[in-house]
Amino acid sequence: MAGAEIHDFTAVRGPDAQPAFAELWRSLRGAPDLTEFAGHWLELQSGILTGARAGIVVLGPGETGPFAPVATRPANLAVGTELSLAAEAALADRKGVIRETVGSLCLAYPVMLDDALHGVVAFELSPRAKPEALQAARQLQWGLAWIESAIRRGSLLPNRALADVMDIVAILMESPSLRIGLNAAMGDLARCVGAEWATVALVRDGAVKEASALTLSFQPSRSAAIVKAIGSAMQEAMDQRAEIVDPAPAGAPPLVRRAHGALRETAAAGSVFSCLMPCAGEAVGVITLAGKAVDSLGPQAAATVRLAAAMLGPAVELKRRDDRWIGGKLWDWGIGWAKRLAGPSDIGWKLAGTAVVLALMAVSVAETTYRVTAPVLLEGASQRVLTSPIQGYIAASLARAGDLVASGDVIARLDDKDLRAERARWNAEREKAAREHQRGLADGDRMRVQVQRAQIDQAQARLDLIDENLTRIEIRAPFDGVIVRGDLSQSQGAPVQRGEALFEIAPRDAYRAVLKVDERDIALLREGQSASVVLSSFPDRSIAVTVARITPVSAVEEGRNLFRVEGRITETPPELRPGMQGTAKIEVGSRPLYEALTVRPRQWLTLVWWRWRP
Repeated sequence: MAGAEIHDFTAVRGPDAQPAFAELWRSLRGAPDLTEFAGHWLELQSGILTGARAGIVVLGPGETGPFAPVATRPANLAVGTELSLAAEAALADRKGVIRETVGSLCLAYPVMLDDALHGVVAFELSPRAKPEALQAARQLQWGLAWIESAIRRGSLLPNRALADVMDIVAILMESPSLRIGLNAAMGDLARCVGAEWATVALVRDGAVKEASALTLSFQPSRSAAIVKAIGSAMQEAMDQRAEIVDPAPAGAPPLVRRAHGALRETAAAGSVFSCLMPCAGEAVGVITLAGKAVDSLGPQAAATVRLAAAMLGPAVELKRRDDRWIGGKLWDWGIGWAKRLAGPSDIGWKLAGTAVVLALMAVSVAETTYRVTAPVLLEGASQRVLTSPIQGYIAASLARAGDLVASGDVIARLDDKDLRAERARWNAEREKAAREHQRGLADGDRMRVQVQRAQIDQAQARLDLIDENLTRIEIRAPFDGVIVRGDLSQSQGAPVQRGEALFEIAPRDAYRAVLKVDERDIALLREGQSASVVLSSFPDRSIAVTVARITPVSAVEEGRNLFRVEGRITETPPELRPGMQGTAKIEVGSRPLYEALTVRPRQWLTLVWWRWRP
């Protein structure tokens, strides 16, 4: 709405709602004139209507006018086109108007007293669904009773009586529950009109329930006859949709008063009066009072009770809605949606509901192939680890991880200087022992000959070992493959120990898929099941895999317990490389669609139930 300052009126419904409402009620009661009363009423109504952005009260002399704004909320409101059109339509048609636009919802209701037009009230709200819009319209219609009572001030009731009625409604709204609020309200109402006691019962489906609130000084539980008589009198008033006074005053309309007469006799009261509590054209409750004397509930008291009933009706309906348990609210919500779907309008929602029903039916009867999803890693089918054959130093590195090698290719070479020096030393030792051996033969010294023969054999064994190590200083590829691990290009001259792993080689055309299956799915897998693998490097290509081995080896990764499952790749594209990762889907059989969609929640609920069941 152009020029309107947006305020958050819903704050009054938060944790501080009760103090805020109490202050507003006190302000209403103490308002010196209609203009200030309308301003306080706007603020109070804005707190009740959720999402209220702006409001206006337009009043004037009955029927004749002119009608002019007496209060706006916010105070500096520049009335926009939509709000003006809604207010003008309500004035012209003398009925409520709901005007919806793209960004707002405008509600307007005329102020009518005795079929005379006195003005209009209008609110701009945030957009909402149709049921919520109708509920907001009903709340605004209920709130009009307060404006109407303010206009009537001085003509039907004195200011003090009106203030007392406002206090009674405030007590009900501030109470933590409907029952407590009605008990307190009936006590104040009996005091205001000088009644001996007052009671109220709520109405449902045209039937009066048991009296739910009584004045504190009246305890009918001591007399079952009085309780029964009160219920009969209330039902009598409800059946005739009229207020009933017994004994009937002069000029009273002809009504059935048998139950009221019986109540007056049973309770030993001078007079009995019953009045309906209206709300949105329906009775939500019945108030019954008893006076000591025959004339104790006169016209002035009847007018006060009538006004209190008119103002309490909407308040009781609001409190009753708020006091319901969650099951009741959900039930009403479901009934509302059912009526909406079964009604003549809302074709879009009907189509959506039909689509949902058909989808649920399809899910309940259709079957699908259930697949277990797991991350996958490619490994070589027979990976070979190349280790250092001796203790020495790196002389040269001719290949590294990622290189393709052929069988017999030299991929690294160790330094042979130490080996050749050691070979020269042992060769000299052998020659020395050979010379000593010849001298022993010449001298005929058998002992020397045997010792030198042993030394020659020892030296030769050392030389054979060194020659063998010299043949292995070149690290060669055992087969055609790709180096998947190992890079000595930055380690030339570095020492290595005997048996230290230097390279890992995998064949080029033989791979296996290693699946990491969640422990919740491992029981569904069997050897021979088919699977499809999509790798991150080739997301547009699916590779067929067959489950070959289910191992009992598990590992914890990211808080999950995963089991290693090996799969045999039935087709090997040339682009595959060890170490590639992706996702595998293993077909474990056919299941109903609803089971496949709800397997995880059902597993979780089953586990929780087993854990907590007695």
